[in-house]
Amino acid sequence: MSEHLVISAIQNQLKIRFYYDGGFRIVEPHTVGYSRNGYILLRGFQVSGYSRSGNSNGWKLFRLDESQNQSICDEKFEARPGYKMNDSHIPHILAQLKIKN
Repeated sequence: MSEHLVISAIQNQLKIRFYYDGGFRIVEPHTVGYSRNGYILLRGFQVSGYSRSGNSNGWKLFRLDESQNQSICDEKFEARPGYKMNDSHIPHILAQLKIKN
């Protein structure tokens, strides 16, 4: 998945759809950036779709290089409860959802 697509989705607060680890998922992207190992990571709240664990809703961390068939949806979202800026799993952040006061 292109980090540019995810950055655009975060900036416009739009959900994204992509194939990952066995099925399609719909995710609200909150943070994207580089891991300590150089992988581009996405922290998002999955709202529907496939999950190997069976828990299709919830906070998840995805490696963008392991995703396919990415697209931005026309559906807006707001920051989820439990969202924290400056995700410690993503030390070099490219974009993150801003919390509105």
